[in-house]
Amino acid sequence: MKLNLQKLISFSFLAFLIMVPFSVKAETSSQKFNIDPIYNSENSQQYQVSASLKNSFYRLDFYVEDNFLSSKDWTERNEMNNIFSNLSSEFEAKIYPQLTNNFGTEKH
Repeated sequence: MKLNLQKLISFSFLAFLIMVPFSVKAETSSQKFNIDPIYNSENSQQYQVSASLKNSFYRLDFYVEDNFLSSKDWTERNEMNNIFSNLSSEFEAKIYPQLTNNFGTEKH
């Protein structure tokens, strides 16, 4: 009986995790970002780029420069989303805990 209860609890928890989205697709909202012209290979006089929010996680937002994104096909965009997800997992599991352990938590 105890084993069945443990299985039921495990299954319920797993079902809950599957139903809860780990990432939220963000609305496309374009923002202007100031950049150092050294990092802009196309135009060394450009100090601002326009980028759109492409994915948002609990503590991370991923913006992609609009001209760069428009040059990518569906497969490359899907690969970027996978990279964003992996980066978010890495940040939440390893980087953020280490940062807060060393420097404390941020103020809200």
